[in-house]
Amino acid sequence: DRGFPVTTENSGALVRYLHDLEEANLERIPKAKGVSRLGWADAQCNTFLLGSESISLEPDPLVLIPPSAGADQIAQALGVAGDLDKWKEAVSPMLPPLLPILGVQNFIVDFVNQTSSGKTTLLKVAASVFGNPSTGDSAPLIASWNTTEVGFEQRASMLNGLPLFLDDSKQATVGKELSRLIYHFANGKGRNRGGIDGVANLRTWSSVLISTGESPLIAESNDGGTRVRVVTLWARPFGDLDAETGTRVRNLNRLVDRCYGLAGRAYLWHLLAAGNGELQAEFGRLESQY
Repeated sequence: DRGFPVTTENSGALVRYLHDLEEANLERIPKAKGVSRLGWADAQCNTFLLGSESISLEPDPLVLIPPSAGADQIAQALGVAGDLDKWKEAVSPMLPPLLPILGVQNFIVDFVNQTSSGKTTLLKVAASVFGNPSTGDSAPLIASWNTTEVGFEQRASMLNGLPLFLDDSKQATVGKELSRLIYHFANGKGRNRGGIDGVANLRTWSSVLISTGESPLIAESNDGGTRVRVVTLWARPFGDLDAETGTRVRNLNRLVDRCYGLAGRAYLWHLLAAGNGELQAEFGRLESQY
């Protein structure tokens, strides 16, 4: 299917050739350890996969081996451009990599307001922490709520340890199915499904879902379990809807389209240097205080 002339008649000979080639050159072939999804690659939180980049204190970095073309597109969206100082002048990051370090459960932040109030720009600001926030790009980091349950789980699993950005919840499947997506996301695992060879691999993730919409996600559900997993924020992200705000929002849009992916990398290196113990102790103190 890639245009290479292999058929059932010559495939056996080709497989034997590749086997002999590997065996003869085993000591010459470079080797690397690979993982199939993003985020923390180990329980000790020593190595973080961000796109094709391995952020690690370990001497041998891991490489990302995307399981599908769609997963590869998500990884490509986690690129870098622009200047960190310019980015820091305008925005502040939201960072889910802390969740597994602190042992915190997944949750959903739902920004709700009328159309053209700056919700999508706010989502782009958050996405620019880790990668390309452009909604018109061929490999967008921000996705639509218009997705299937399987597509939702695949994206959440691939972005393990990173935020899941979904825009315009009015496109989401409503009622029980939406409640189930929220419930599964907060629990960090998808549905059990059958496969050709038995039970399919269960998709898991550690993440924060950042959503936008004109009505709250919890409006479609009377499920109490859904409501306690969603933080609904009603305020306009950038204040009054006037000409001055419009100019500020347009400038911010242009900035994050040119400067992105830098803050997340700097923050991950900071986490690795800080050590888990100090962060966990500080979190415990704040939790007790609240």
